Amino acid sequence: MKHPLNYLEEKEQEKHQLKDAEPLQKRQRREECNGVQGKAEHLNGAAVTAAGTAALVSLKADADYFRGYSTIHIHEEMLTDQIRTNAYKHALYENAKHLRGSTVMDVGAGTGILSIFAVQAGVNKALAVEACEIAEQARLIVKENKMEDKIDIIKKTVEEFELTEKVDAIISEWMGYCLLYETMLPSVLRARDKFLKEGGLMFPSKATLYLAPVHDEDLLKRVNFWNEIENKYQVSMKCMKSIAEATFTADADIRVIPPEAVQAHAADLCSLDLMTATPEDVQSVKSSFQFKCFGHTIINGFISWFTVEFPGGRILSTSPYKEATHWAHTVFSLQKPFPVRQDTEINGIFSLKPHPRNHRCVEVEIAFTVDNQESQRQTFSLHNTCPGRQLHNEDRLIPDLPRKTLDCTKSSLENGGSSPIQERSSKYGKKNSNAMKIY
Repeated sequence: MKHPLNYLEEKEQEKHQLKDAEPLQKRQRREECNGVQGKAEHLNGAAVTAAGTAALVSLKADADYFRGYSTIHIHEEMLTDQIRTNAYKHALYENAKHLRGSTVMDVGAGTGILSIFAVQAGVNKALAVEACEIAEQARLIVKENKMEDKIDIIKKTVEEFELTEKVDAIISEWMGYCLLYETMLPSVLRARDKFLKEGGLMFPSKATLYLAPVHDEDLLKRVNFWNEIENKYQVSMKCMKSIAEATFTADADIRVIPPEAVQAHAADLCSLDLMTATPEDVQSVKSSFQFKCFGHTIINGFISWFTVEFPGGRILSTSPYKEATHWAHTVFSLQKPFPVRQDTEINGIFSLKPHPRNHRCVEVEIAFTVDNQESQRQTFSLHNTCPGRQLHNEDRLIPDLPRKTLDCTKSSLENGGSSPIQERSSKYGKKNSNAMKIY
């Protein structure tokens, strides 16, 4: 029989051990469910230093990023986009002879649909890597499609696990607004360097970012709305026009722009070969551009879009001359619109880099001259880009996550929070039957 005092001491020790272990268990569960989220919360207790604060801000941005992809809305949005989803499906089917019997890795697999397409194309094993809670749903989807023996769901980031053998191909839908928003591409390239066999395939294999000047009628209507209030309600609100102009030109916007708004042939800002590009190559973009305008109009902004190319030549385009996708177009509205005529030249520099307060968001600067005379320079943050629905408890895949609006507003960014995942735009435009066949 144990001595009563010893017994009480042991019980007290066990109680303290359980108390000490409980936060660790919670952190481990959070980290397992949300990738780096547990690491970010663990850093909260660390001594505040310049390097520590920067690391904490970065980890919080990552945690919110992964949390954003744990909600059902973003996956609904992406799967609603048939242009995007079918481009991957057909690209994989068209490469069936290269994929048959192979092993592929799906980076940022989400619901696992690209891995399922790969198996349908003849792949022997698909490794679906997904750090978010959506991985649990992906397992159910794989089971529902009776592919458990072909698809392995790996609930980690690509940086967190090892493989004994390399894969034959890497599949990933990593593109964000203005191509590089969300900063997922560096992880895909690290996966390529770490896991892809020599001579393996990348889906997609190339990416190109474009820019063009526009006459944006929608912007004019939104600004002039305040002039029309008096006619509607006999109350004048013309003083609001200047506030509207300042608001709509402060940051980049995500909207579908019709092809007739484009006022010059597009400039190619950067072309990436995803077989050779390094993670450092894709952290920022700096490129010169030159436009010769089509005719007389007012230029009140620029828009960007991108294309990606798959092995075999299939192209997924977000051009205004093609059917609209959920990426829409990134609109940079100017604070000082300017008139142009036929062959007016616009020369400038486009710069894109990670946002200083959140590396998942981006900051863009456009500096230019008009006919080598008038010059402008304007900086845009690409963060709070879409209206974004509030996430209610019944909408969540993870019921115990705290309710949070996913935004990257200035105050949120300064506090190290925020996420760039705010509903990829659902404002699809209608297909233009007269669209020019260019990218």
